[in-house]
Amino acid sequence: MLKPLIVDQNAPWKQRFRATVIAGAQIASAKPDHGLVTSTQSGQYQLFAWNVSSNSLLQLTFNADGTVFGLLSPDGRYVYYLEDKGGNEMGHFERIPWSGGEPEDITPDLPPYSAFGLSMSRTGNILGGTFADDCGFHTRVMTIGTGDIIGPLRELYHSRKMMFGPTLSYDGQVGVVTSTDRTTFQHNGLIAFNTTTGKALGELWDGGSSIMAFGFSPLPGDFRLLATGTKTGYNRPFIWNPVSGETTKVHLPDFPGDVSVMDWSSDGKTDFTGTNPSGKTEPVNLRIGDK
Repeated sequence: MLKPLIVDQNAPWKQRFRATVIAGAQIASAKPDHGLVTSTQSGQYQLFAWNVSSNSLLQLTFNADGTVFGLLSPDGRYVYYLEDKGGNEMGHFERIPWSGGEPEDITPDLPPYSAFGLSMSRTGNILGGTFADDCGFHTRVMTIGTGDIIGPLRELYHSRKMMFGPTLSYDGQVGVVTSTDRTTFQHNGLIAFNTTTGKALGELWDGGSSIMAFGFSPLPGDFRLLATGTKTGYNRPFIWNPVSGETTKVHLPDFPGDVSVMDWSSDGKTDFTGTNPSGKTEPVNLRIGDK
């Protein structure tokens, strides 16, 4: 005999749909007791300041349509995010103190835009993003000065075609844009710029495959950029120095499938994750290459 369906507000099957989801977490690199969490604890995806020491959360955003992506500054003082009050992914970047308070519009003079990247140098002195509007895509940077004062926007690159970034070096001296200027959305190249002068430093394009920037070395004065390319037919990691122009291949075992980049280690070596030799999807950790 079938049991009657429970349909009241606290029915177990309804509680499952309301269970809290944590969609992502970050830790401030220079202040590891400060974290940022994206959670549905309030009923909708919002950003929460995470006090790692006390394991407590403080809700920072209250957008009726939710806020999923945020960027925690390396010193843990501010959280940056796109505030799209209409829920249409068009708005302005704002920042709010990690400890809570009033949000600040960091681009008050711009019309509403969509975001295709938001990043900060490891030293926290340069903030960059890609802004999309009716005129195309604009990669811009701004300096974070003494007292956390935000300087004026400086445009590095503009294109009618889609692009992402910038990926910033340790102190933000170099910024790399992932661009589709030479081809279509599915195939990217890299363009490097001096973020102070706006001068182009170099371009990386191999004529048909797709290249994606991941991140610069965590060491000061080291301009090696970790990236991936599909020239072999699979995603494979390599290292590009846009200042010297040197490209270094990463010699890996003959894995079937893609190899995905995970992170730089703190000593300037690199860690990757990829498909294991059996062809299963479990990750395999690979550490390769000294500086």
